[in-house]
Amino acid sequence: MNSAGWTMDELALLSEATRLLGAAFGSRAALYARIRRGTLFAVHVGKHWYIPRVEIRRLKRQAALHQKKSMPALTLDFPDPANQELLASVSIAKRGRAALEAQAFLRGTLRARLRRMYPDLSPREITFKYFEQVARND
Repeated sequence: MNSAGWTMDELALLSEATRLLGAAFGSRAALYARIRRGTLFAVHVGKHWYIPRVEIRRLKRQAALHQKKSMPALTLDFPDPANQELLASVSIAKRGRAALEAQAFLRGTLRARLRRMYPDLSPREITFKYFEQVARND
């Protein structure tokens, strides 16, 4: 057992951790940089850095979550000729009004959801939360 209370069975050498994590977290130097910044827990024993296997499993789960959130492939839908004819028959003013009403509806539903999530916030704080959410593009 070392000074941090870990047994050597619970620890993995930094180079072994790099191999176990694969390309998800880059190179050995990238892991070492995270250790220096304090965003990755590691134990220094002698001349070598060791990472607890628990921490390696956490990083693997974290990498798997980020892979699941990847953006879907963009698709291109060709306009429907019938829909184009319908849109052409509607005046520009009516199309603009419909777009503005759709924006107002979306804004209202987002603000209502935020009010349900944060009932103690003032209307001004709800507005700030709304802009944060729009900026994140959620």
